[in-house]
Amino acid sequence: MKSNDLENYLLSKYNLNKIEDLDFDEVEEISLNKIDNNKVLDYDFKDFEEFRNLKYLSLQNFKIKNYETNELGRCKKISAIQFSNCKFKSKSRLKGDLKLISFNNCKGFKIDYLGLIKNLEIIKFSNIRAVNLKSANYYLKNLQKAYFENVQIYNFGKLSKLKNLILVEVINCKWNKNSLKLFSNQTKIRE
Repeated sequence: MKSNDLENYLLSKYNLNKIEDLDFDEVEEISLNKIDNNKVLDYDFKDFEEFRNLKYLSLQNFKIKNYETNELGRCKKISAIQFSNCKFKSKSRLKGDLKLISFNNCKGFKIDYLGLIKNLEIIKFSNIRAVNLKSANYYLKNLQKAYFENVQIYNFGKLSKLKNLILVEVINCKWNKNSLKLFSNQTKIRE
């Protein structure tokens, strides 16, 4: 492994003395915070490739640049990622077979970051200044559920073009309510 901090996390999580005792195929979930007790930890996303059955990943306080995005895309089994307090600087787009992705209190996120994810079913945005859904009908074709909380939403009506969308939840958001008339009866909108 390239990252000592990831090794220490795994040793603690699985209550082991040395990393050689860990069966990497058993690791299905990793939750990392880049900052611990005001100390910035060092994680290398390339290490995630070692976990062939990694399904769930939670990342807090990371800068997501091209390198991190590309490494996440190489993890074939990941089905859900949660980003919290992350800063997006990536020009690359995330790819993979993700089913769920969540963004909480993140900065610099743009919807085209998700442009290569084909089967995304659930997306969650909370505590983000603004989300522009202008190209959502191109990038989120298989989306079934969308959740927004404390977000300013631009181009909300673009979600109406998503054929598989069955639920949109909008809590404490700024958005154009006139776009509700664009949605079919198939989609339930909860405010």
